[in-house]
Amino acid sequence: MALLLPVPIVIVRPSVQVELNKINSMIDHLGYRADMVIYADDIQAASPIIERHAPNLILYVIEDAHDVIHIPKLKQQYYSDHFIVIFKTPAASVIYSALRYGIHSYMVQEDTIPQMAETLKIALRGGAYLHPTLANYLLEQIRLDAHLKTQFTASELQLLAFVSQNLAFRDILERMQLKDFHAQNIVRKIYQKISA
Repeated sequence: MALLLPVPIVIVRPSVQVELNKINSMIDHLGYRADMVIYADDIQAASPIIERHAPNLILYVIEDAHDVIHIPKLKQQYYSDHFIVIFKTPAASVIYSALRYGIHSYMVQEDTIPQMAETLKIALRGGAYLHPTLANYLLEQIRLDAHLKTQFTASELQLLAFVSQNLAFRDILERMQLKDFHAQNIVRKIYQKISA
């Protein structure tokens, strides 16, 4: 089944110093043409661009923890299910903060271009990707917060545990007797519960 690409796409970066070569290669890899992509070179420029173009996908590039605080402002203007953050470095605590602000999925620039493209495709199909370091961090947050633990089902906790052990995705699917899209949807539900 071919993936329908949401257009237009807006890429928001916190400043013009943030390099976009790898991100541009990733969206080119997915078949986006240059005329489908609009760039906002900082947060202030993003608001009028979002209002004018009503994008179907926003990629927000986060360079450091300070950039997370702009997520609510961007989300306030943008009501689609496709608000995805791209992290320069995969600090689990920063990703967790972004999830609490309600992002739908995330990518890490350290991944290869095909890995980033696959993560975006998963998100566009309604799922989400989860790195082992974030799974470990989430399990620790759940362990420390009794109320948070009550929010998750046994299968969600089991999936977090398997991912945190860095098991191959196919092994996790086999152990949990799930199809790949079911596991990716479980991850998306975990993210939704974190932001609730």
